[in-house]
Amino acid sequence: MSYVTMKDMNCYGDAEKTLTDDVNTAELCKAKCDADTTCQNALFVQKTRHCFLKSNLATCVKADGEDSHLRLTKYVKLKDMNCYGGSESAMEVRTAEMCQAKCDAEATCQSAVFVPKTSYCYLKADISTCVKSTGEDSYLNLVRQKK
Repeated sequence: MSYVTMKDMNCYGDAEKTLTDDVNTAELCKAKCDADTTCQNALFVQKTRHCFLKSNLATCVKADGEDSHLRLTKYVKLKDMNCYGGSESAMEVRTAEMCQAKCDAEATCQSAVFVPKTSYCYLKADISTCVKSTGEDSYLNLVRQKK
């Protein structure tokens, strides 16, 4: 698997697994993430040599000496986050996967926001900011992110 490293950033997420034994490098931490089907993000803290495996992302904050390694997949889920930007369209769908498929079909779609409670999907042409929003999950399309 490929990863993008966010140096001195701690990216928080759910279902953390803390590994302290036999994981003393960032490379070993990423290998543990590769072996765990629920892992999207591996955080390695150099000073303590702790590895944290996370199943999704909620937010990233500055944290000296902590490097987050985000697994490169097509979409990264930001749980309970709404990413604002230019909305292309909104539609009713049944699942987050269907919302992502709608984004895939739009050449300019950069992210999809899915609200499970209302089954609504919002496609975004660009992203200006992401904010905490309980019950709304944003899916960033990493393939199409602007440089």
